[in-house]
Amino acid sequence: MYNGKQKTDKGESNHEKICALLTAALISLLLLNSCFEPYAHEYEAAVSHKGKCGDSVYWRLYEDGHLAIYGEGDMRDYDYFTNERAPWTQYGQTLKSLEICEGVTSIGDDAFYNCESFTGSLTIPEGVTVIGESAFRGCTGFTGSLTIPDSVTEIRAEAFFSCEGFSGSLTLGKNLKKIGHDAFICSGFTGSLTIPDSVTMIGDYAFAHCTGFDGSLTLGKGLTEIGDSVFTDCSGLTGGLTIPDRVTRIGERAFEGCGFSGSLTIGKRVTEIGCCAFADCSGFTGGLTIPDGVTEIGEYAFTGCRGFTGSLTIPNSVRTLKDGAFEDCSGFTGSLTISANLSSINWKTFANCTGFTGSLTIPDRVTEIENCAFLNCSGFTGDLSIPNRVTTIGKKAFSGCEGLTGTLTLGKQVSEIGEDAFSGCCFANQP
Repeated sequence: MYNGKQKTDKGESNHEKICALLTAALISLLLLNSCFEPYAHEYEAAVSHKGKCGDSVYWRLYEDGHLAIYGEGDMRDYDYFTNERAPWTQYGQTLKSLEICEGVTSIGDDAFYNCESFTGSLTIPEGVTVIGESAFRGCTGFTGSLTIPDSVTEIRAEAFFSCEGFSGSLTLGKNLKKIGHDAFICSGFTGSLTIPDSVTMIGDYAFAHCTGFDGSLTLGKGLTEIGDSVFTDCSGLTGGLTIPDRVTRIGERAFEGCGFSGSLTIGKRVTEIGCCAFADCSGFTGGLTIPDGVTEIGEYAFTGCRGFTGSLTIPNSVRTLKDGAFEDCSGFTGSLTISANLSSINWKTFANCTGFTGSLTIPDRVTEIENCAFLNCSGFTGDLSIPNRVTTIGKKAFSGCEGLTGTLTLGKQVSEIGEDAFSGCCFANQP
């Protein structure tokens, strides 16, 4: 039986559905339009060039030089040195400002390589997880501070290499895990630097020559290795330094030339201290403790660290103590205890350590004392006994050790004594 009321209800229902669909379509269109219009000028500005830079990521260059990157997902990777350059690089000096919109989840390799004409601040949007290799290398025009958002987990090699224009602080996000080699060779950053606890690896030279930092350096607890030259020549750093307990290796020149002004604490799991690791860090003060467990101290590891005071103990775990390891550490004011497991005292290992006091004991396993090993260690006093396994005493090995005024006893196997080996000593039985 026909029911007009039911037909009317059905018609109204269809009408409501159509209206809902049209409304949803209009909202989607508005959202889509807003996605494709990332940059709102205060005046009319036409788009001069545009294209894709990812599966769902796009770029637009406006006539006033503003470059906008927008869309959803990852940017593609580029190669500056092939025909795979980012398309906007061909416009060179016309590029004036950069906007990376929310929705972009990675910044591609070489994406903005040598885009030196960009000016103003650089904002990395929340949601970006990876900053690609050499992504901003040579972008010398960016100024102000730089904040890496918490969404970023990896900053790849050379990402901000030679971005010399930054003139404020550098803040690293709390979920960052890896910092690639040469990532931040930028001399303009100021203030303190904190490496988050989430970071496990810092690549070689990551912060080398960042001379503008003028506050403290805090290393996160998650670090397991500090690469070579990571903080070389960060001469403005102040305060003390603590190497976290998970770190097992301190790389070559890791902190060479840094301007610390407090104590140095080395984590208990460190086994290797690389060549020149703390060379010329003359601002360190207080005592120096080498943890039991360190097996190797590299060439010139602490050379020029004149601010250390007190006594120095090289623990028995150390089996390799290389040339010049403590040369010119003139501030020590107490005794020197040398690892019983060393087989040689190398060239200039303790040269010019004028502040050591008390007697000097050469471990029994030592077979060679090389040239200038204890040159000008004038504070040692009393007798000196050369163990029986020593065969060679190098040139100027003890030259200038004028406080040694007691008896000199030479081991039975000494077969070679270099020129001026004991020059300036005042032994009662001077050879």
